Amino acid sequence: MLLNKVKNILLIFFLISSIGFIAISYYVIQTDTGRYYFKKVKNKIVPEERNVGFDTPKRVDKLFSLMQLETPSDHHVTIVQNVDEAVLAVEYARKIKGNATILFDDGIYDFRKTLNIIVPNVHFKSLHQDPERVIFKGLGNFKTVGVHNIIKVERSGFVIDGITLTESPNHLIQIAGEADADNPIIRNCIFQDSYEQMIKVSYDLIRYPENSSDYGLLENNIFQYTKGVAEHYYTGGLDCIACKHWTVKRNVFRDISSPFQSTAQYAVHFWTNAQDNQVVENLFVNNDRAIGFGMIFSAIQNQNLQFYNQGGLIQRNVIFHSDSNDNHADVGIGLHGSPDTVVKDNIIYFEHDYPNAIEVRDVLSTGVIITDNIINKKIQLINGATVIEKGTKQIKKEDVINGLNKILLDLKINSIYE
Repeated sequence: MLLNKVKNILLIFFLISSIGFIAISYYVIQTDTGRYYFKKVKNKIVPEERNVGFDTPKRVDKLFSLMQLETPSDHHVTIVQNVDEAVLAVEYARKIKGNATILFDDGIYDFRKTLNIIVPNVHFKSLHQDPERVIFKGLGNFKTVGVHNIIKVERSGFVIDGITLTESPNHLIQIAGEADADNPIIRNCIFQDSYEQMIKVSYDLIRYPENSSDYGLLENNIFQYTKGVAEHYYTGGLDCIACKHWTVKRNVFRDISSPFQSTAQYAVHFWTNAQDNQVVENLFVNNDRAIGFGMIFSAIQNQNLQFYNQGGLIQRNVIFHSDSNDNHADVGIGLHGSPDTVVKDNIIYFEHDYPNAIEVRDVLSTGVIITDNIINKKIQLINGATVIEKGTKQIKKEDVINGLNKILLDLKINSIYE
């Protein structure tokens, strides 16, 4: 009897110890050779090395020569030099019901609370047209309780031009599609080191399905993780739900990559009732995934869901991924239930082992045109997708250098890793 009790106690102790080991090990173990995370694979616990990135931060060195937008003649103009003045200027813009330009003098603006834009046509611009001289900082690049963005936009006509935004627990900018915030313009900015997606365009499929953020422009910006890797897999560059007629052009996206556990979101992603958006002439370097149109969720059964993505153009982008320590390097361009989309004249070159440059998924992906792309991996059709493909060319590493040099020159980038 006593022997059975001892056996039971030992068994319980072993089970508790095992569960405790699994629970703790899943998060982190520090060893002499680095930090390791654990994941479950076929009912076994196996180590996965966390990509910890660079020892010192690295940035994209780029010349911002694109001139700022002119200030409209009917705008009230305020020059600010610190956080308190900036908050008062935003409050005054509300008081006069919008049509206000706030010019930010050089400095670091340490915002502890979200700047809420609830009136139309509010413009944020750097006084000296240099994003490296005006820096908006949030609470930090870590998870917090509640939502903490640096800027939330709830009205149309918002402009931000020539500013760096960094270190936010959620998003650097959230644009509320559910509030019908149309025509945002985002130019000449640097976005870096957010815990989640750097720019999030949100949407309410249930309550306000008719409202979305349309006709946005994202031009001549940098999106980067300065350590070479994100803090979390649930991140991205521009994440747009239900957006229509947006243009994303001449930006650079770098190191939007997961440290462990799962693949990062697309660097640029349009999905759930998104339609007729264009992603053109951008550079993507060492991101887990570059461009995604659509995302299929079989669990969503709602009459307001018209399509996962409809149409759109992906053209003249350069997508490059070196053979780095990114654990979850994945596809370059992914179409998920995205009919009538055109993928044209892109260069995609991977040194990692993922086999596909372009993936087209689901029977809903019909009328897709894939033409004149230069790649070194496969074009893969999955789950009944159909495409018209022509002019695809396979390239070698030495051939892609010309494409990289050309876009670096066009975007006035001196160094990807400075």
